[in-house]
Amino acid sequence: MRITRSDESNSSILPKVILVPFPEEKYRTLVEMLGYQTEESLTFPDYRKIFVNAVYLFLKGAWSLDELSAMANTLWGSKEEKFDEFGSALYECAELNFYVRNIYNPSSPDFRGQFDEFMITTIKFYEKYFSDVVNAHN
Repeated sequence: MRITRSDESNSSILPKVILVPFPEEKYRTLVEMLGYQTEESLTFPDYRKIFVNAVYLFLKGAWSLDELSAMANTLWGSKEEKFDEFGSALYECAELNFYVRNIYNPSSPDFRGQFDEFMITTIKFYEKYFSDVVNAHN
């Protein structure tokens, strides 16, 4: 995942490009843990289950915010309905790794609350579909 800043604010202290690799190994491990054999056979509820379990692993400390955001970005990009409930949760989660790096940006004060808002959306979606979490008590 490559995030390019569109503004020139704080250009001397903030990187212009953020490179976040997709967590391929962790994603494959998660898909296998959930009992899925091939990516091609996954359905909408399967992707939701993958996402909710990835959020759980993030909250548990097993996935970083960058890994969670990169995975959400990939799932969002492959989704046809971009802004239904699930699409919005994926989109906002995918943006977290940008906004966490821009919480303090004097030229863009709107960024200050965006991280909180997007994290809350992610957590509320996770909370709503918590029953999809496998091994939640480990």
